[in-house]
Amino acid sequence: MVRVWTPDTGSAPAPSGRRPTPRRRPPKLAQVSAAGANSGAVTAPMQGTIVKVHHKAGERVTTGEPLFILEAMKMENEVRSPVDGEIVDLRVQPGDRVAGGAVLAIIR
Repeated sequence: MVRVWTPDTGSAPAPSGRRPTPRRRPPKLAQVSAAGANSGAVTAPMQGTIVKVHHKAGERVTTGEPLFILEAMKMENEVRSPVDGEIVDLRVQPGDRVAGGAVLAIIR
């Protein structure tokens, strides 16, 4: 005899005798305001370690240009510039560990 545990969905079985599959609620995603999208603050998309910094403070960058390589879970992620401008504040260097959402640089 084989017994299978299934989570209780709280609803009665369908006429076919099967219970409906439980549904998971979709995750709530953070809403980015229009001002936040173009503020020039470059943030870490996730927790990880900065492996490479492509530019120095005072250099000009364009939208979409690579700024950092962030290693997270043994994968390298490229962090790109959200706006055109000059890097006025560079807050990390290679080897720094950062939390998700941490400000890495400010571009104006």
